[in-house]
Amino acid sequence: MEPRSCEQLVSLIFPGLPYVLRASRGPDSAGGQATAKLRRYQTSSSHINLGGDATRRMRAPVLPEKKQSFYNRLSRLRPLVRGSDRLAESLIQKTLHVLAIKRFPLLARRLAYQHRQFNNSKDVEQLAEWLRPMDVLQLAFWLSSLYANLVSRQVRKDRALFFTPPELSTRVIANLREGGVDFSTARFIDPGCGGAAFLAPLAGVIRDALSDRGISPKRTLRHLETHLTGWDIDPLLCKLCKAFVWMVIYEEIKATRFIPRLNVKRGDALTMNRRSKSHFDVVVCNPPYRKVPTKKLADLSQENRAICLGQPNLYAIFMTVAVKLATPKGWIALVTPTSFLSGPSFMPLRKRLAADTQVCQVDLVEKRQGVFVSVEQETAVTTLQKVPRNAKGTSRERRETSVFAIGSEQPSELVGMASVPHDGSAWVLPRARGDVPLLAVLRARKHTLASYGYETRTGLFVPHRDKRRTRKWRNKEARAFPLIWSTDIGQDGCFEFEQAAHSKRFVVIAKKDDGVVLRKPSVALQRTTAKDDARRLIATPVGGDFVKKYGGYVGENHVVFLLPTERAVCDVRLLAKILRSNTVDRLFRCISGSVSVSSSELAELSLPDPQVVLAALARRESIESAINEGYELKRKASDETPARRVLPEEAVA
Repeated sequence: MEPRSCEQLVSLIFPGLPYVLRASRGPDSAGGQATAKLRRYQTSSSHINLGGDATRRMRAPVLPEKKQSFYNRLSRLRPLVRGSDRLAESLIQKTLHVLAIKRFPLLARRLAYQHRQFNNSKDVEQLAEWLRPMDVLQLAFWLSSLYANLVSRQVRKDRALFFTPPELSTRVIANLREGGVDFSTARFIDPGCGGAAFLAPLAGVIRDALSDRGISPKRTLRHLETHLTGWDIDPLLCKLCKAFVWMVIYEEIKATRFIPRLNVKRGDALTMNRRSKSHFDVVVCNPPYRKVPTKKLADLSQENRAICLGQPNLYAIFMTVAVKLATPKGWIALVTPTSFLSGPSFMPLRKRLAADTQVCQVDLVEKRQGVFVSVEQETAVTTLQKVPRNAKGTSRERRETSVFAIGSEQPSELVGMASVPHDGSAWVLPRARGDVPLLAVLRARKHTLASYGYETRTGLFVPHRDKRRTRKWRNKEARAFPLIWSTDIGQDGCFEFEQAAHSKRFVVIAKKDDGVVLRKPSVALQRTTAKDDARRLIATPVGGDFVKKYGGYVGENHVVFLLPTERAVCDVRLLAKILRSNTVDRLFRCISGSVSVSSSELAELSLPDPQVVLAALARRESIESAINEGYELKRKASDETPARRVLPEEAVA
């Protein structure tokens, strides 16, 4: 396939992007010169494809096509390591050595590893042969992922061993190029560099940028020693990182017979950041995703503990570290879960990012599956630029944020612009072009659950911890109450308690625990749904007849209940219909960053004017039409301003 220039790539991915600095790119500029030699990647042994083919592959699941072959090989290799982390490390290092002998002979001595356990192993030979024809980025991804899946679950969890697929790392580099980064002069760091997902492609792009300026191969290798930095807590991943970067620049190593001393160090980025006096023009990272264990909270600085409310997530701390490491006007590019976009626990992080950076772009990966190996994760690629403070300590005027959707059915597209709030509230981002007219509705928030006269309550029965007796049948026991599970809430809005069979259908509640029993009608919602689901808000009314029949009910922990107060303006049946509507579902998707349907997000959700909805329904209008009228979307449809048009028909059908 004919490779495309980076300018063509950028025009495909970023049409109309507002912060593009195209005017500064003449044929003699650094940016223009750095885009000229992508054809070289097609023929070199260290192939990195940043051309149009990589862009088009974003239509398919992000994970490379060799996934099934990977799992087949993984199942054959696991018996060899017998659950031993030491043997897993040995197998990977032996494979790396065999691979170097077969394809990168000048690296064989540097990557030599002797372990009699795998001498003359056919499985290692076959694995190396499988990896050998791959381009370096694919090779790096699969060998790193193999290591992550061969070590014990505890090690994988503690070190958060999930690696960025090449399609996302090349996307990050394209975003940086579009922002105007000069790859021939900028200093780069990845504070979680295991697997070299970013350092390896960056080495290739830097090499070509310098080559376009006439820099010799030897000087290019010396340049990489001082302009490319990586930290990682895992010693084997540091070794792999160096090896993969060397493979990318192997043609230069072969021409000069010089192997650069890469600045890749073993260490915890949270402590190395405090010791480091250096700052970098570009910080790229796919940080570890996991909660910080309670016993390790004391090891965190007060500043890091305060970045999240409650138990902090490690990736949130890494995001603030990345901002600290950047120079004024430096760039930060991060691949993270989308959960930081909303929810009260990430409020301090959002406030910090809005204060210290310009949020230039957010790419939302639409599919949870097919991004990382062995895990489903909703993913965002966030591009930030650090904002210098003026003499008064206030930040400069901010621009709107470009929001892109990376889907499996269509190419990535610009879906709209959004304003990031400065007060730490949720980042309201459109997920599709049809969501753009709804942003004003979300910002206005004229009506919420509170104004509807409803309050939220999460089910208190936690199955694996609750010791109270449960029964399949009530058997006329007075204190046995129905236990409502998320599976009792049908996708179609039906309450399926009587139809769904369950071994724990009733729970016996003592009088002293009577507070867990709900004794009024409510709207029950599934507390965990994914953006891949047809609906995020799966709701059903629990009516007064049900309460009267059983005297009350108890909720399992994966159910959220909306309970009417004396100020309720509508009954539970109407509220359930409103929440199940397409328009409200789209609104919720714009404010939700995780699979959780949390009470805080429900409280922030903008709802239509209930009196307008009731009046429209009295005129026998459909529920969707009544809701759009309650949001004043019909009036906006007649507005002459294109941005105020009603939602596309398919969004409210």
